[in-house]
Amino acid sequence: MVLSMAFAPLLVLCFANFAVFTALFFASMFYYVEILGFTPPEMLGACMLFSFLITHRVENEKLSHDIFKAYCIFLLAILPSYTNPSIPNQVWLWSLRYVAYLTILVVFPLAFKTPSHIKAAIYIFVAGAFLNSITVISSAAISGSREFGFTGIVFVDLVGIAVTLCLVHFLFKKENRALFLSLFLFLSLALIYTQTRNSWISTMLTGVCVMLLYIVFAPKIGRQRKAAIYYAGISLLTVVLLVFALNSIAPQAFNRLEEKKLVEPSSINSLAFQANSFTSRLFIWQTALNGFLAHPYFGIGNFCFQYNSETYNTLPSLLYVLFVRGLRPHLVIVELLCETGIVGTLGYFIFLFLSWKKAIHVLKNSGDGDELYCTVSIVSVFFYSTVSLLMTDAWIWGQLQMLQASFLAGVIILYNYQNRKKTSAAGLGESQ
Repeated sequence: MVLSMAFAPLLVLCFANFAVFTALFFASMFYYVEILGFTPPEMLGACMLFSFLITHRVENEKLSHDIFKAYCIFLLAILPSYTNPSIPNQVWLWSLRYVAYLTILVVFPLAFKTPSHIKAAIYIFVAGAFLNSITVISSAAISGSREFGFTGIVFVDLVGIAVTLCLVHFLFKKENRALFLSLFLFLSLALIYTQTRNSWISTMLTGVCVMLLYIVFAPKIGRQRKAAIYYAGISLLTVVLLVFALNSIAPQAFNRLEEKKLVEPSSINSLAFQANSFTSRLFIWQTALNGFLAHPYFGIGNFCFQYNSETYNTLPSLLYVLFVRGLRPHLVIVELLCETGIVGTLGYFIFLFLSWKKAIHVLKNSGDGDELYCTVSIVSVFFYSTVSLLMTDAWIWGQLQMLQASFLAGVIILYNYQNRKKTSAAGLGESQ
């Protein structure tokens, strides 16, 4: 009771000040806790509309609804999966996270009008990654094992995104470049200590994407393209050399690269130790494939695999208990196919395609300065998520789902900002 009374003023402040509420939303992505299966960003996202209505008056202006409509296509596509009679009641509750997603897509573009708001969100995000990285690096240096800090395992992707954002700032902004270079190196060290191959691959590929964008937009940031190519090449070479140097100094950070893909079947402890390996995930995917083949069009039911996987199991009971029971499929496309079928999977990738179409349009029409910086940042994070979701399932629930909603809302904000600039320029031309 006393604790609730202590937090009451903070909650009132958050609801009465939308900027504070939004800052808390982004900061909450770095603290992992589940309440009824919901993470803090999902809970705050669902409540965001109330704070917005309290603090803002909705103005009558032309806004882009394309990404909102694209997400609604996905939601319509997964609706048939809810017709499966064996769906647990918990699934209906978890579906409220889609309300939070839609709320972010609507509220952020209404509340925030300029790239400066996006820049502030980027800084809050990088600060959160930095704070957790201190915990990760200090703990990993002592234990020599994988560490995720107070953020939990989702940090492996959050820090990869923070590394990307620091690289974009270093290349596309002139101020505080030394600070963001230092942050880039520090966060990269934390990323390595997470010992997660998926996030390493996603970050490296996204880094190449950022370098290519740097070369393409070099004239807009006052640099010659030839010099940008040389600079990008030197930067990539430096990163590679740093990785090799770290491997020599602290080889334990790369231990998981040397994991054996096969284990001795006679050792139960060995099997349990390899529970996160690629080989063990094949057991999950095999069971999920059985579910998909049983219900190919609409799936076994959204969010249902971890509850109903035993129905589709053909593995020996020991393997099922160790590797499958109570777990998600660990891969977006496998999870979607199993739980929502062909229809739901097509709906999701149509949503991604239409979102990318809008993002590329915004990138092509971007101006310079903060607008270009924010646009490249958001497109780079979108690229990271697209690569990452081919190797994990975390982008369709929890913290990463809310992060995806946030940077897609950023695409909408930038699109609206560009339209306002065109309208203003056209009006000025007519008046002259």
